[in-house]
Amino acid sequence: MKKILSTVIFSAFIAFTSFAQNQGQHQGHQHAEGGHEQKTPEQRAENQSQRLTKELSLTADQTSQIKTIILTQEQKVEEIRTKYKSATDKKAERQEIQDLRTSSEDEIEKVLTADQSTKYKELKNKKQNHDSPNNGKGQKHN
Repeated sequence: MKKILSTVIFSAFIAFTSFAQNQGQHQGHQHAEGGHEQKTPEQRAENQSQRLTKELSLTADQTSQIKTIILTQEQKVEEIRTKYKSATDKKAERQEIQDLRTSSEDEIEKVLTADQSTKYKELKNKKQNHDSPNNGKGQKHN
């Protein structure tokens, strides 16, 4: 009887420990993936320009120009968010940020070649479809 009780207690301990470790890993993963960790505008600009350099095969000059555009955009986004920090209606904030991003995208496209511009538009469309609230699901089809 003692062996069975010891085995049950040991099994429960292992299960609990395993569960606790999985929960900790899951929460850490959410934190990293969920964007809760705030990056500086400089870090965001660096990451975005590196990604675009890789995906669009940018030259060093293009990378530098695009990084400057993105950095300016990210700094202005920070200013807009600070401006609307205590606002209850975030509609105006979202609109200002969207207008800023549209303007920045136009500037980026001026730096790109025709082929790069086409690929950039494809990347934007892919991201928009991926980021959409329903990801194309649950929509009515007529």
